[in-house]
Amino acid sequence: MRRKTHAALGVVLAAGTVTGSASAQVVEAPDPLGMAYPVGPVNVVLLHNEQGGLSMAPFWIGAGGCTTRDYTLFHGVGALTGGDGQSWVSGVSPDGRVVVGASYGSAGPGAPPAWLGFAWASCGGIRPTVGPEIATFGSEARAASMGGAVIVGVGSNGPMVGCRWFSGDLVGLDIVRDLRDGAPMQTLTTGVSADGTVVVGSAFDSTSCQAFVLIQGAPGAMALGDLPGGPAWSEATGISSDGSAVVGLSRSGAGIEAFRWTFAGGMVGLGDLAGGGVHSEAAAASVTGSVIVGWGTTLAGVEAFRWTPTGGMMSLGDLPGGGTFSQATAVSGDGAVIVGTSTGFHGDEAFIWDTVYGMRSLRSVLITEHGLDLSQWTLVSATGISLDGRTIVGNGYNPDGLAEGWVVQLPDRCPGDWDDNGVVDSSDFFAFLSGFFGSSADFNHDGVTNSQDFFGFLTAFFGGC
Repeated sequence: MRRKTHAALGVVLAAGTVTGSASAQVVEAPDPLGMAYPVGPVNVVLLHNEQGGLSMAPFWIGAGGCTTRDYTLFHGVGALTGGDGQSWVSGVSPDGRVVVGASYGSAGPGAPPAWLGFAWASCGGIRPTVGPEIATFGSEARAASMGGAVIVGVGSNGPMVGCRWFSGDLVGLDIVRDLRDGAPMQTLTTGVSADGTVVVGSAFDSTSCQAFVLIQGAPGAMALGDLPGGPAWSEATGISSDGSAVVGLSRSGAGIEAFRWTFAGGMVGLGDLAGGGVHSEAAAASVTGSVIVGWGTTLAGVEAFRWTPTGGMMSLGDLPGGGTFSQATAVSGDGAVIVGTSTGFHGDEAFIWDTVYGMRSLRSVLITEHGLDLSQWTLVSATGISLDGRTIVGNGYNPDGLAEGWVVQLPDRCPGDWDDNGVVDSSDFFAFLSGFFGSSADFNHDGVTNSQDFFGFLTAFFGGC
């Protein structure tokens, strides 16, 4: 599996202005599905402490102050100064305003270069998520809540232990010591709900790994268990925007299997694609967790999948050319648009998938449909997408041949324009009917084509754009 992993310690960052003690103020939680609130300077840290629950402390970070997005624009996120000019992107906030990842550079004047987590916004540029006081410690920002209000990630300082950032000091902290009879375990955090109140991650040592969830105000981390039949092993890789469903992978009696965990149903294995050995991994979920994406194993190779409760696991195929390989890494809020990486004619390429066109090269779509000049860029992978599907982020090589993260922000798609030709006319109606009678016109993205899709499309069609 070509999945990049980093030995690290669990870190949670939060946005807001905090003064006084760590427990003096609670960050206001934004509307998890809203799109219209400002992004302020990020200067506090939110982390699970020894006494349980989540706490905050003043800290240095900046993610810009964007309140709007520019559309049909492609940006390289750049790199932190004082390094080798390279960066990679791990994800994007649900509203598409803040991009997170890591870059090799310096956190401030006099600080030595290291791989450091960053937050990027179009109006604020790239900023490290750590200050010069602890710049020697490597870190990566993995995921962000709405507007970048809460950023979760990992950091490394030799032994992989949990940490707490307080007034610029790095303090060792085992945030999941209570998961396994008080024994210390190393930790990393990989996902956060849209409102920033639920964080997921994994705790591990040399013999086992345990997925966990942290809920703001709860008296400690909660272990999610693992699938039956195999050794004790589970990893949380993502969470639905509403915080109700966690996804990841676990060792079951059949092999390594993607899972979906909910408070009501616990951990449920999602199986695997037909053929090959059992090895599937879930990477991301839609707003409510009703659509899950990742990758599984077939006789041909590794293939991206889309899972729904009614349709189960469906292969998304891969790009033409090269060997059979694709991995879905992110999905829009309604589950209709999926992005990831696949092997095509030009090697590893970022892909975009939707219910109308299937899997396509993202670079080709941006050039032919949106008129972007990407002649000097190579887009290797797409790693994140906003809830509305209009902001996509990923990694590639810039005109100088250096690895650099990128972000593209697209105009809104008219739902009545079924064939995406820019106008709503009879061709859209007949194209939808063809898909409807072929059971492939899931207009409301609930995993099944039925009368609700028909009436939903009619409303959009007669409403125009």
